[in-house]
Amino acid sequence: MTGSLFVISAPSGSGKSSLIKLLFERGNCPRLEYSISYTTRPPRPGEVDGRDYFFVDEKTFKNLISEDGFLEWVQAYNHYYGTSRDWVNQRLAAGQDVLVDVDVAGAKSLRSRFPKAKLIFMVPPSQPELIRRLTNRRTETSEQLARRLAQSTWEINQRTHFDFLVVNDDLIEATREVEGLVAGRPGRKPSDNKEFWKKFYLPDQPQDQIDQPQDQPDQPQGQPRPQGQIDK
Repeated sequence: MTGSLFVISAPSGSGKSSLIKLLFERGNCPRLEYSISYTTRPPRPGEVDGRDYFFVDEKTFKNLISEDGFLEWVQAYNHYYGTSRDWVNQRLAAGQDVLVDVDVAGAKSLRSRFPKAKLIFMVPPSQPELIRRLTNRRTETSEQLARRLAQSTWEINQRTHFDFLVVNDDLIEATREVEGLVAGRPGRKPSDNKEFWKKFYLPDQPQDQIDQPQDQPDQPQGQPRPQGQIDK
């Protein structure tokens, strides 16, 4: 029996990394394995190579691109990120479920390759809370923070491409919700609750962005490139 592919995406500051860590610590999804991405960015404090990411230099990453080694890859915030083709396919063929943590553009790319993949979109309870979490992380410069905030607006407007919505107001409850989705229980749809989205945004958020999320061609960062087109 082939395993199932779960893809989770969220704007920076939503608590996705904390949720994934707790999900595997709880051990309630024994058939689920975490897909470790490759990246050229340097490790953050506490991150471990081979556990959080495979940290490689840019030359190694571009060699893997040339060898068609990624299911999807992206250049975002001046660094590369990619999902290993062989690693994911081997686990799925062995009957293991796989959780892939990618940005929104990567999730859409994976859906094109795996139409039956289950896409989970995660957000904090409100836009002001998202801004507070990003600011309190103190891991970015003011310029990087502004870019992440601009990116988050684009990402949230892509929510209808996802199958399920998880709101991280309480980390344990949000983790339980993801456990339920992995177990096959029904979940919330991103477009189910317009009232939630009206309350989510800051008061001056344009109404059309609340009610009619859509693709935007001027994505600020993270635009996936076709395989073989590499920045030199």
